[in-house]
Amino acid sequence: MSKVISYQFESCQKCLRCLRACPTGAIRMENGKVNINNEKCIGCDECLAACPARGLKACSDSLDTLSDYDYKILLVPTALLSDLDSVAEYRQTLMALKKLGFDEVIDLSPVEGALYKFARQYVSESGLKYAITATCPAIRKLIEVKYPMLLSAILPFKDCAEIMAEKLRKKYGASKGKLGIYNLCECAAKLSLSKQYNPDQHLEIDHSLTIASVFPSIQKQRNNEELECEICKEGIKSTVQDLYNQGRYENDILAVDDLKKVSQVLELAEFDRLKEVKLLALYACPNGCIGGRFLWGNPYNGRIKIERFLPFAKAKVADIAFTDVFRLPKSIHTDEKTNMQDQVNHFLAVNKCLEQLPG
Repeated sequence: MSKVISYQFESCQKCLRCLRACPTGAIRMENGKVNINNEKCIGCDECLAACPARGLKACSDSLDTLSDYDYKILLVPTALLSDLDSVAEYRQTLMALKKLGFDEVIDLSPVEGALYKFARQYVSESGLKYAITATCPAIRKLIEVKYPMLLSAILPFKDCAEIMAEKLRKKYGASKGKLGIYNLCECAAKLSLSKQYNPDQHLEIDHSLTIASVFPSIQKQRNNEELECEICKEGIKSTVQDLYNQGRYENDILAVDDLKKVSQVLELAEFDRLKEVKLLALYACPNGCIGGRFLWGNPYNGRIKIERFLPFAKAKVADIAFTDVFRLPKSIHTDEKTNMQDQVNHFLAVNKCLEQLPG
């Protein structure tokens, strides 16, 4: 993950709260300055929340880059609904976003709904012992850094914004001139999904914007004009921790929010102590994606607000093929030990050897 969090030396009080808050030990104090190890940083923004002096900052891009493109598209996450009170207000917000200089503004709830359905189908049809759905980049990176034995259990799905961006590139090709795709982000982890932070990777999203950074502009532009849009019910469920496991597979699904609880669950999973669970749905933020710190509300009011949209959600999930969502899974294994039980047995065997060694 590229450096989406920067250090503001002038503000730093050297209280070391950010060091204690970091779940992966990515932060160190060196020569009187905070140093962030990008290999360990998962972009969870726990350090931002812990810093009392705003000595750390998430690096959102600005709207100044819009002039670099002939046709501009903004992707909007379903979590934004948790800050709004009605479908009309959501449509007015989408229109306000379009007025900032975009040619298209696209609601991602149908794509998020498609991933929600794919996750359930994949587990029930694949015969896996259990799987982890981790569309949150922070969760994927956490597993990579601290729980690599579980890498092969992660469902091999791309982020919904990546999927939509790829579809848009195929749809328009060169017909619109230079195409600029922007991702509106509710949390720091999703900032990493763009070329802006990963210029060396093949990504279809050009820039990432935080919801907080455009909020003042939204307020200025919003009026009674609405952008037509249908919300997807499954997309809403996929963004909220305690709505995720509502359905006929609910007894097999464990949805967990907040990094501390997620870490506890991953430790249990490492030792095969979640035998009743078929699918782990993990969120870094409180209450799910609606707990992203770039939203202007809070995840508790947001939880009540977003459920009110369910009766009005009419859109079907996006028509996406499995090949469009598939991501080649990352694994540390090069031998035949790829299933979870083999990994656990291998881990126990290594520990047994270590216990017999003198120190």
